[in-house]
Amino acid sequence: MNKIIIIGANAAGLSAAVNARKENPGSKITIISKELYNPYRRPAIPSIITGEITDLIDAYIFTPDYLKNLNIEFLPKTEVIELDLKSKSVKIREIGSNMINKLEYDSLVLCMGGYSRIPKLKGVDKKGVCTFNTYDDTLEIIKIAKPGLTAVVVGAGFVGLEIAESLMKKGLKVYFNVRSRILRRLLEPDFSDYLNECFEQKGLKMLTGESISEIGGNEKVEYVVIKGEKIETSLVVFGTGVEPNVTIAKNAGIELGLTGAIKVNTKMQTSDQNVYAAGDCAESPDLLTQQYTYSPVGSIAALAGAIAGTNAAGGNKETKGFIRAQIDKILGKEIISIGHSSTTAKEVNLDIKIYDLSEWIKDKRNSTLSEKYPVKLKIITDSMDKIVGAQVITQKYGSQYSYELLKSILNHKPFDEFINKWKPPLEKFMNYVGDKQKILSNRQNADKIGIVKWE
Repeated sequence: MNKIIIIGANAAGLSAAVNARKENPGSKITIISKELYNPYRRPAIPSIITGEITDLIDAYIFTPDYLKNLNIEFLPKTEVIELDLKSKSVKIREIGSNMINKLEYDSLVLCMGGYSRIPKLKGVDKKGVCTFNTYDDTLEIIKIAKPGLTAVVVGAGFVGLEIAESLMKKGLKVYFNVRSRILRRLLEPDFSDYLNECFEQKGLKMLTGESISEIGGNEKVEYVVIKGEKIETSLVVFGTGVEPNVTIAKNAGIELGLTGAIKVNTKMQTSDQNVYAAGDCAESPDLLTQQYTYSPVGSIAALAGAIAGTNAAGGNKETKGFIRAQIDKILGKEIISIGHSSTTAKEVNLDIKIYDLSEWIKDKRNSTLSEKYPVKLKIITDSMDKIVGAQVITQKYGSQYSYELLKSILNHKPFDEFINKWKPPLEKFMNYVGDKQKILSNRQNADKIGIVKWE
């Protein structure tokens, strides 16, 4: 019987397990996870903090019986302490126990994820300094975050902003600190500035341009220092990026890439032919440049995990590359970033042009709607003027924008062709054509003015 071991019960690991089972119904599949809990959706953490999700079971990726029904063994609260490539085995132990067991494998999939990157600064070890990498981290935030208190969230990405919003919903006064600018890798500088203003208007206090330099207090957090100024706070939450978890792989002799993550090929195979890797611990090929990059994004992790699991079970699947596509709704703004920004393009030496279409799209819409629901839009193209990236900030119909823009990038569409044919979504279409029944009875006319979603 083919024995497959998967380390990590995250998006990559679960995708690997399910696809391994599809490829080889008779294999023995074991998932090893350091967490005590059934696999859950990490994006649900902000809703857990606000109390919108009160039971972890509501955040499960699968029901408790799902893996059992697929005959996939799940070992929670278990850590891998050593990987031996020669004997094709891993040494494991239950957390809190000294007993070491040995499991042998025919194929191994590394999906260990990443660590929250915490800066080295004075006071970082105080009670009240938190991350949100695990469910236990989340419980610690909930324990401290009481209405009326102040919190400081440090980070630049979507998840940090979501945590900040969730704390605001709980009734805390929240500061958001970022060393440079928010969403630096996802948006152009003026779009970051625009969101800064929008978030300030919603009550989120933005501290940009410099990191906090100190966390003060006795045993627990009482204040932070930024730009020489003290800000009283009871909670500091770090969301300052992800470091790939590669210790087990590196110690075993598996090759790392230039990014510091595990090096893989287009089959998600590592330098050891029996070991695959996917998710936040591994590199992944960029669809647009074919270069290997570090992209700790859930959608890429799941796709890479599917390939790794399929091949670990005897398949022969590979990818031409992945494209980053992220969309989130924060404080009333839908923020979309697909493909390359100027920041990520520079990292892979990609020559680009940037088209700001914010005024163009404003002219395409009703003036009243443009004022009420402003849309910011930028298109990124390569040296051949083919679209390689897009950024949108809107209040409505973000899914429509993301679908059309992603399709244009995947199809390597030239900018001129795209701009001549594309018809932006029109919010409040009901205002133009009457009630829903009239819309449904007159789809031909609706199609002519670009409606792509029916509600």
